[in-house]
Amino acid sequence: MNALRAYRNHVAPATLERIDFVLMHLRRVIAAFRQADEMLRLDDELNAQRTLAMAQMILSGMAAGQTDPEDALAMNFVRIYEFATYQASLATRESIKAALAALTPLLEGFETVEAEARRMERAGEIPALRNQAVVQVTA
Repeated sequence: MNALRAYRNHVAPATLERIDFVLMHLRRVIAAFRQADEMLRLDDELNAQRTLAMAQMILSGMAAGQTDPEDALAMNFVRIYEFATYQASLATRESIKAALAALTPLLEGFETVEAEARRMERAGEIPALRNQAVVQVTA
């Protein structure tokens, strides 16, 4: 078997369940917004903008993962991600507060259903990440 065929046939095992993926990324985004808020408080606009750009990349990746326009719940997530992304582009303490006001309850909701989501994925009621196109954004 040649190297190109081996590469194409390789399937990396999923190490995260879907809920872990969502929680990890939402926590990273919320932490980035909080860090940027503190940077702006200290008049460190350049680093605040860099931190907010990272948050925007993660949010954009999360939005891109919602591929079914007929799924109303998924489209609501996309709207929240887009709202937070826009607020990050404004790079003000007020816009960060607005983004956190939208993202924090979303995170809390996912944390509330974490055990049930894990059970549902393991039971095959929710498709595992390895069965989906996954893009992980890091900055």
